[in-house]
Amino acid sequence: MSNFPKPWALGVINKMQDYYQGRFDNTFPKRQGVSDTDYIDKLALIACDVLDGLTPDDIKRGLAKMKTSKFCPVFPEFRDWCIGDLKAQWLGANEAWNTARGSIDFNGNELTVVWTKESATAFDSVAHLVRLGDKYQIAEAKKA
Repeated sequence: MSNFPKPWALGVINKMQDYYQGRFDNTFPKRQGVSDTDYIDKLALIACDVLDGLTPDDIKRGLAKMKTSKFCPVFPEFRDWCIGDLKAQWLGANEAWNTARGSIDFNGNELTVVWTKESATAFDSVAHLVRLGDKYQIAEAKKA
């Protein structure tokens, strides 16, 4: 069950309907035989699930992006808009590995480095090589 408030989800849906009108209907088509109430409740349930964990500031960022977008986003795209520049702060796999490999010396001693979740994940995939002390493998990994 999502902790995202249903009134917030309904607010996002209402803004989407206001801004995009016909494009909203194309993005979120209503099925025949479904009442308006059931349709909106289902959309709100999906929105709550997808947008769970976002803060009011995140939602404001997404709503601001809606003002300049020419297409109606689906909920996962709207979530990306809400996260916005925060995604740029996340490390990709290569950057995370680079940080992780720089935190262990050739003897397996840990150095002081700022770790992120991505760094830890990248390091976990090769940590067994470091713990075994396979210096050749470590050296090859550090060349990457």
